[in-house]
Amino acid sequence: MRVAHISTQKNWGGGEKQVLYLLQNLHKWGLTQTLFCLKGSALAERSKNEAWETVEFAHPLLLPRERAIRERATRERGVWGGEGTVAPPGDEPGHSNDLPPIDASTAGQKKGFDLIHTHDSKALTFALLAMSMSMSGKKKTPIINTCRMIKKPGWFSHIKFSHPAIRKHICISHAVMESMRSFIKSPDKLTLIPSGIDLHHESSAPPPAHLRQSFGIPEDAFLVISVGALTRQKRPDFFLEIVQKLLVSGQNEKRPLHFLLVGEGPLRGTLERMVSERGLGKVCRLSGFTPHASALIQLADLLVSTAVDEALGNVIMEAFAAQTPVVASHSGGVGDLVEHGRTGFLASPKEVDEFAAYCCQIIENRKLARAFCVNALEKIEKFDIVSVCKDVLALYSQCQE
Repeated sequence: MRVAHISTQKNWGGGEKQVLYLLQNLHKWGLTQTLFCLKGSALAERSKNEAWETVEFAHPLLLPRERAIRERATRERGVWGGEGTVAPPGDEPGHSNDLPPIDASTAGQKKGFDLIHTHDSKALTFALLAMSMSMSGKKKTPIINTCRMIKKPGWFSHIKFSHPAIRKHICISHAVMESMRSFIKSPDKLTLIPSGIDLHHESSAPPPAHLRQSFGIPEDAFLVISVGALTRQKRPDFFLEIVQKLLVSGQNEKRPLHFLLVGEGPLRGTLERMVSERGLGKVCRLSGFTPHASALIQLADLLVSTAVDEALGNVIMEAFAAQTPVVASHSGGVGDLVEHGRTGFLASPKEVDEFAAYCCQIIENRKLARAFCVNALEKIEKFDIVSVCKDVLALYSQCQE
């Protein structure tokens, strides 16, 4: 079986880690694969020494043209409704076509791809646009699309995600599946296959001995960590509210607490000002991007996830594998992982007092924390990456029948 994978993400995140896991396992099982990804992207860099073919392109879509593309799609439903073909704006005489110089659909015909697997929403848009430029009447290469976001209904999404070339949408959580049901024409095209984790890799290597010192973490401190991009959706500013609440509660007097925000993003400057203005600098640090994020999760005594509308939660899976207790927002697909009072605590997303109270329980009750870790490790075994990839491979075969 020959499979074309398309990813348009530039930076490294949980979704890109899942794509790499899938490529690596499918290669072991003998599939021929080509990865189409953004030039200079983190995924392209990590694929350089891998055995599969990697094709890099300059950009997946020109965003200024997106409105024109949508307007034309509205006038001529063919590109999205399967009733003909529509060339994207720029193909008309006298206009330049700035789409990337690959056509996943015609490439599928030329190279003999059996499937196209799109790994994000823009990748799906690109694949459908490329397909629209292929010769009408030819058999289209079937598409499998992975949905890693909780989507809000919209007319364009309704058209795009219901395209007849799409055989299946892989939803990584029940929350993602429910959001897709609200606007897709054929709910039977939805299937639940969660993200996975390499349990052997994540849990085998101990964190480097120098890690605490290099991040300024006192040896006797109880380490509370938050990991993720410094964006509004991840709400790192809310994490700092929790930090302040825990310090006011007097927990720092019982045992030294230290807090670490791991990640990079557009809110970094705002967060640094908050730390400075609130006098948190002695006990709270921003690490920026670090390749040691997984090791820091393993080193931590508690992971706090403040993100809202999280599709599932790769960081939470890593914490489960590392046997680090978790307090998370009761939002999105996190409930597929965190069973309140059994594998961790779920707090109301806007209630800082509730977050702080659950953190205090874990800080004060180590027996409870250990019980959470035991249950969480049992839970995460169901998300083993090999089993997940086998489910995807079975879906590939099903879509070929």
